Amino acid sequence: MIIAAVLLGFKSAYTNDNSIPYTQAPKHVGQQVTVRGKIVSTTYRDGTDFLDYCADYTNCPLALVVLDKNTSKFGDVGKYSGNNVRVTGTVSTYQGRTEIILTNPSQIKLE
Repeated sequence: MIIAAVLLGFKSAYTNDNSIPYTQAPKHVGQQVTVRGKIVSTTYRDGTDFLDYCADYTNCPLALVVLDKNTSKFGDVGKYSGNNVRVTGTVSTYQGRTEIILTNPSQIKLE
């Protein structure tokens, strides 16, 4: 009984970090949240870096976006591909897609 309580305590401390799965981001438009998930690909298009949680970015519930004016702060965003990350930022929408705009590397943490 004591062992179960100790294990539950450890589980609770680990999972109670106030982050949400990236799939829940669309429910939080306009709010600052911390999302978690694995980045499966990164791309550079039209001066913008995209970090994607899904192989098919067009159907993904959330994209992470680094606009041209901030790309030099982040360096090679490819370092995040294949890694679990936690990202803090304000959830917004652009052309029907949910996104978090990254302006500072401190917003993204490798797990």
